[in-house]
Amino acid sequence: MRVAFISDTHLGFSKHKVELDSYIYAEQALKIAKEKADLIVLPGDIFDSSSPGEDCLSKAFSILQIFKGFESKAKMIGVVDRRQHNSQITLGMPIVAIPGTHEYKLKEDGPLEVLENAGYLVCLHAGYCKIQKGEEIVNIFGMKGVPEQVARDALKKLSFIPQDGKNILVLHQSFKELLPFNDEMVATLEYKDLPSGFDLYVNGHIHQHKTFELDSGVFLIPGSTINTQVRKSEIKHRKGFVVYDTESKNVEFVEIPIQRQYKYLELDVSNGLEDQEIIFDGLKPVSYSLFGKEVVLEPYVKVKIVGEIDEHKKNILQTIKKRDGFIIDVEKDLSVIEQKIKDIDLKAIRDGAITTAENVFFDNLYSSGFKKSFDLKQVFEYLKEEKPDKVMEHLEKD
Repeated sequence: MRVAFISDTHLGFSKHKVELDSYIYAEQALKIAKEKADLIVLPGDIFDSSSPGEDCLSKAFSILQIFKGFESKAKMIGVVDRRQHNSQITLGMPIVAIPGTHEYKLKEDGPLEVLENAGYLVCLHAGYCKIQKGEEIVNIFGMKGVPEQVARDALKKLSFIPQDGKNILVLHQSFKELLPFNDEMVATLEYKDLPSGFDLYVNGHIHQHKTFELDSGVFLIPGSTINTQVRKSEIKHRKGFVVYDTESKNVEFVEIPIQRQYKYLELDVSNGLEDQEIIFDGLKPVSYSLFGKEVVLEPYVKVKIVGEIDEHKKNILQTIKKRDGFIIDVEKDLSVIEQKIKDIDLKAIRDGAITTAENVFFDNLYSSGFKKSFDLKQVFEYLKEEKPDKVMEHLEKD
């Protein structure tokens, strides 16, 4: 059986002026999976919000209509889960999904449950689906994305036991081994916590595709289908999904064909801004027909400015940002303040052990040349909540 893993589509993502990209990429992935796979598995964060708007849900329903009238050779023959399932799949492609951290709701139903109630997929919270193709049976186990502090305990309590046939475990969590630091607010799971006996372990949540061998088996990260962070490390890789063959155990990464071009550029303005065309070299728009309308995907350029910016250079940068046919995102070089943030003991701030940390942090900001126009109280609250990325995002707004 060939299984397509399409993860972290983030339908409804609307930051960075790319509000249609999530639908364009998801539709392409699903269309290709329809031709390449017998079964589709969605390992979480299919939607960007636990409460998407009516327009987002409508677009999701429209995209899934591609499976109307289609008949896969694989059939869903059983569901065992801790929550009650109210419908059978009415589409011709068996689709299994788990809620991710973006869709997480403690009690009430989220968008995936809405799709399930319409008969479009099965949404697992803590259980498994049994899929059959000919004589082969594949069991898809899934645990919905939960807060990281309880992830290890939640997985242990489920005590998943492989069934007859092939067995695949699908999660949507962080793992300590995948992080550059150790903090149980961010990850409690380790590879050793994975239950044994599974043919494949699949994890959403991480946006870069990876596959590697563990003692317990093959560990697969499909990666996201969309860039939600315009970072150098993320945009250098093309987006796609994975098709896994349960017989040969072959893992195929399938690139989404039509994608917006991204470019990350560090621009030293110390000697002026004469060579502006370097920003636009090699970039061109692409187009895609979504819901019967032509959508132009303009190239996205993230420009990191190094050096002092006087009023003249600021005016030139404003002109660059207004260049037709491009999305230009200009940010300052915040490496100095980034280091100061890293040097602060975030856990101690959260626990209240540093009573003067707020004043110390504000002094560090001012000494680094930052204006007092920032909402520094909000910045400090982000630090107390251990959200350094939010701090940087707030500072970059100036």
